[in-house]
Amino acid sequence: MSAAIQLAHLSKNFGTRPVLKDINLTVPKGSLFAFLGNNGQGKSTTIRIITGLYRITSGKVTVLGQDMQKNPIPALARMGCLVDSPSLYNHMTAQEFLKIGCVVKDIPYQDIDRVLAIVNLHTEPRLKIALYSLGMRQRLALAHALLGNPELLVLDEPTNGLDPEGIKEIRELLVSLPEKTGCTVFFSSHQLEEVEKTASHLALLDQGTILFQGELEEIRAAGRSALRLDVTDVEKTFAFLSQSSYQVSHYGDHRLLVDNMTREEASALYRQLVAADIDFYQAILEKPSLEEWFSQQMATSRNKA
Repeated sequence: MSAAIQLAHLSKNFGTRPVLKDINLTVPKGSLFAFLGNNGQGKSTTIRIITGLYRITSGKVTVLGQDMQKNPIPALARMGCLVDSPSLYNHMTAQEFLKIGCVVKDIPYQDIDRVLAIVNLHTEPRLKIALYSLGMRQRLALAHALLGNPELLVLDEPTNGLDPEGIKEIRELLVSLPEKTGCTVFFSSHQLEEVEKTASHLALLDQGTILFQGELEEIRAAGRSALRLDVTDVEKTFAFLSQSSYQVSHYGDHRLLVDNMTREEASALYRQLVAADIDFYQAILEKPSLEEWFSQQMATSRNKA
């Protein structure tokens, strides 16, 4: 799969302070790519470099096949962006606001109906933007970014400040965009639960360096799971598991948690429990969450520092 964004040995300093340090990053075309990291670690700086707002200190930035240092205009013309909070005109309707975008981008007005349908705002044509909810305002900003059918959409914290309903709306919209429009979506976020429901790929940035990049499925496949057991005799089961060297703990009156399991090990454990005449009502093998993976990666990074 070819790359929509390619960062090669990218570094960025503000004065003498390094913010990004020798970053290499590849964003595949057609992916829904999440850029993760705590606040202040360089996510927004990276996005401003990709969108041509910041110049780099060293390295190379290639977006949609274009060298952004030599000739950024062709790539910018094929890109939609949402950086910082959207600037909307409260006295206008969505149609009126998007007409301004069409004029600026030299796009026919007919594209307005297409983007409003994508973000599900086409049913309120006369409603003033002043009456929009935060989620509706963010969807309108995304509609503006989608004018002209861009090949790449770059978003900085698209769900920041939204209530749960607004977050759900934006999540469902982002998930649908690659199929509906064919575009690649690159977005920064620190909301790990939403990323886990949304992204196909991700990269983790910490202290200006990339700790990980790859498919979300790689993380799920590599992680070891926790087995939750609901048993009839919790003390007998606990003693059996402890004697068998399993990492077991209580988490309820009749429930035990067995850490660090693979599917094969869990299957073998089921057979051992039956052979030991231990009854259990339920056994659930849970993959580690993205939040747990994130915490492990951060802890490992800080221990190395």
